[in-house]
Amino acid sequence: YGIAGGSTVVITDANNKTVSLTVNSTGNFLSSTSLAAPFTVKVVNGSKTRAMSAKAPNGDCNKCHTATGAQRAPGRIMAP
Repeated sequence: YGIAGGSTVVITDANNKTVSLTVNSTGNFLSSTSLAAPFTVKVVNGSKTRAMSAKAPNGDCNKCHTATGAQRAPGRIMAP
């Protein structure tokens, strides 16, 4: 549903390479940086953090984070 701004998605890959991506007003983020799966992912908004409890197997967040959730994902990603 988007966010008014201020959130960052922080992705750490299997080689401990970290990328921080700014979330836009429609809730999307994008990177062309090459990263190695699996990924540790968290959303940061100021001093608040919401982290995935399991490692992401690939970079297609929308594959699991559907409106109803797929493959054990809880649904859409929400800002902390």
